[in-house]
Amino acid sequence: MKILLINNFHYRKGGSETVYFNTAETLRAHGHEVLFFSCIDKKNEPAQEASFFAKGFRGKCSPVDIVRYFYNHDAKEKLEALLKEFQPDIADIHLFWGNLTASILPILKRKGIPVVHTVHDYRMICPAYTFTNGSGEVCHKEECKMGCILKKCCKGSILKSVMMQAEFLIRKRAFPYEKYFDALIFVSHFAEQLHKQCCPTINKIYSKVVYNCTSDPKVDFVTEKEGKYFLYYGRLSKEKGVETLLKAYTDERKYPLHIVGSGPMDEHLRLLAKGKKNVSFLGYMSGERLRQEIAGARAVIVPSEWYENNPLTIIESYSMHVPIIGARIGGIPEIIEESRTGFLFDAFSKEDLKRAIVRCETLDKDSYAQLCSNAYALFNKNFTEHRNYEGLMEVFNHILEGKK
Repeated sequence: MKILLINNFHYRKGGSETVYFNTAETLRAHGHEVLFFSCIDKKNEPAQEASFFAKGFRGKCSPVDIVRYFYNHDAKEKLEALLKEFQPDIADIHLFWGNLTASILPILKRKGIPVVHTVHDYRMICPAYTFTNGSGEVCHKEECKMGCILKKCCKGSILKSVMMQAEFLIRKRAFPYEKYFDALIFVSHFAEQLHKQCCPTINKIYSKVVYNCTSDPKVDFVTEKEGKYFLYYGRLSKEKGVETLLKAYTDERKYPLHIVGSGPMDEHLRLLAKGKKNVSFLGYMSGERLRQEIAGARAVIVPSEWYENNPLTIIESYSMHVPIIGARIGGIPEIIEESRTGFLFDAFSKEDLKRAIVRCETLDKDSYAQLCSNAYALFNKNFTEHRNYEGLMEVFNHILEGKK
C-alpha cells in the first residue's frame, strides 16, 4: 500500500509530529511505501518528496501571509504535482489547518484518493483548538456560542482570535468535513465523544479510536527500583499545569522534583520555584538522555489543565515501567488505571495533587514494584507499535474496500 502522510511540520515540533513520524516508521516496518507532504522549513528532516513541499504561513501580518493562513494556493499546486508524480492509494492527514490549509482537500477529492484525518487537537470544533479561553480556563460547549473573540481565546490576542474565528467559520462552510473526510482517527475516546457532541455532522463519518504508540525501549526492570525523583517533562506553558504542580510541591516531600522542558513560562516557573530546594529545572532533553531521566523517576506527573488527548508522556513512561500521577481531565483518565498504573487527581487542585504525590511516595517496596509492573503491562496491552498498526490497517482497509 502506498500511503501519503500530510502534516504542517516535517520536524519534531511536538507530540503530533512525533505521531506523524512514528506512523511512517510503523508503516514502513510492515512493508508499506510512505510518502510525505508538508511545508518548507529549514528544520525539516530529510524527505525524497521535499521538492514538492509548500510555502507555509510564517505568522506575519503581510497580505500574502494572511491569505495563506486561510487558503494556501501554493500547497494546492504542490500537492497536485506530487499526486501526479507518485499516485498514493490513501492519504492520512495530521495537522493542516492554518498552514497547508483546507486548500488541499478538493485536490485529493478530485483525484479519488481516500482521506483519513488523524485528529490531534480540537480545531474541527474549536477555533482556538485547545478548548481554553484567553485566561486559560477550560471552555464548555455552550460558551462557544459567543465565539472565541470576546474571550480572546487565541493567546489572549483579539487580532489572533478574530483570524482564528474567521478561518473556522469559512472552513466549516466551504469545506464541510463529511464531504472531504472518508474516516477520522481519534487518539482518545474522550476526543471522539466531544467532537460528535459539538458537531453532529461528524457522526456521518466513519471513525475509530487508535491510541498513540511508542517503541518498546526494552528497559530492564529491577524489583528493587525505587525511583529517585518525581518528574515532569514537556512544554512549559500555562495549559500544562506546571504552575499548579509547583504550588503543590512543598519542602517536606520525600523525593525531589525534576522539571524537564522549555516553553513560554520557563522564566515565570523558575521564579515561582525560587527557594524550593527540592525542585530542579533541567532544561530541554531528548533521545537517550531523556529516556534515562524517565527511567529513573518514581513517577511522571502529568498536571494538564486542558483537554489533553492521549499524551505520549504517559505512554513513553509506561514503556519504561514508570507509573503516572495524572490530572482527571480530557483523555488522561481513560489511560490511567487508578491505584494500578498510577494515581488520578482533580485538575487545577494543588491539594488533590499533593495527596496523589503522598500516596505514591509512601508506597511500600512491593506495592510500588506492582505499580511499575502494571504500568508496563498496560503499555503492552494498548500502546505498542503492533496495536497501533492494527488500528491503522483496520481504518485504511475499511475505506479502500468501500471505494471498490
